[in-house]
Amino acid sequence: MVENATPEQLKEAQRQVKAVISDQKTFNEAFELSFKHYDKNGDGHIEMREYGEFMDDFLTSIHKKKGSFSTVIKNWKKADKNSDGKISKEEFKEEVFKKMKEFTEQQF
Repeated sequence: MVENATPEQLKEAQRQVKAVISDQKTFNEAFELSFKHYDKNGDGHIEMREYGEFMDDFLTSIHKKKGSFSTVIKNWKKADKNSDGKISKEEFKEEVFKKMKEFTEQQF
């Protein structure tokens, strides 16, 4: 977690994230680790509870606070593109890429 990071450390983290998302192989490897981490029950999908943990981790790392329930729900609806009540591996991959890109665009 980077909640006590200095602006310089955050900028370095941004540089590293940019490097990951600009190289497909590196991104795929990082994504696989992320998916395994958040798919707690190993069913091959991300459920609401698992997604909430992902959002909490993401928002805490950037904004130093967890997201509200409404923020999680709003993002869940965007990520669950086919509205089947779970996020597929491909949907989660798109979401992780989008969140990583958002991080690289933050101003610190």
